[in-house]
Amino acid sequence: MNTLSFKPREMIRHGNYCALVQRKSFSRTVAIRVEPNGSIVVTGSKTNRLKGLGEYFVTHLDWVKDGIRKAEDLGDQFPPFIWKFGGYVPFLGEFCEIRRGSHKLKYIEWSEGVFWVSFPNSTPSQACFRNLFRSYYEKVARSFLRSRLEIFSKQMQVSPKRISFRSQKTRWGSCSSEGNISLNWKIIAAPKEVIDYLVVHELAHLRFMDHSENFWNFVEEFSPRNKVCRRWLSANQYAFDFLETYSELHSCRLPFTALRKSKV
Repeated sequence: MNTLSFKPREMIRHGNYCALVQRKSFSRTVAIRVEPNGSIVVTGSKTNRLKGLGEYFVTHLDWVKDGIRKAEDLGDQFPPFIWKFGGYVPFLGEFCEIRRGSHKLKYIEWSEGVFWVSFPNSTPSQACFRNLFRSYYEKVARSFLRSRLEIFSKQMQVSPKRISFRSQKTRWGSCSSEGNISLNWKIIAAPKEVIDYLVVHELAHLRFMDHSENFWNFVEEFSPRNKVCRRWLSANQYAFDFLETYSELHSCRLPFTALRKSKV
């Protein structure tokens, strides 16, 4: 009979803090990171002794405390999203109210800054709400982004070979050396100016496959406020969590985490 065996996860504990040890075969250095949800991870090679990793963790405890404070601040800035009628969601840079529609079947429509939503069940679950909006956002985004790509492609005199749409957590777009462009459809929640910047940024890579001065000068011709847009994307990375099943900020992914809101 085949049996399953599980290797216990290595943990480092110090006072109120607990870190998961993550070993990598080719890691030459020891590193620590604090996840967005406040979890602590210590990375080392398979040959690093657990005692040595623990000592490294303790010597960097002040840095860890600072990382946890930043994670807590992010959690406060972007609280857990609750889907409900009367709530608001960002769409094309505007916060739109969710109102109950009159359809008997599942239905969603956007009109003049309002989402009219209907469900067969009068008390839809969070998953039902989220899945309906995800489908709608992706559908609208594919059409809207294609139209912006077409407009800027003509202006910039470049032409992508292939266009695809994805929903990565940490990447808004990419351009391959073959000339294929990929865009994150969740960007449809951002202001139109930011969306246009993203389109211009990826199209510019068809001319310059780097982030050289020539690249940024080319971007600025078609997105003069690109620096403002870049700052917006950086500051609002977690503003799109409402479309995610799994929230990096508010999950408890690791079996042990630093005690949130504890005195550090």
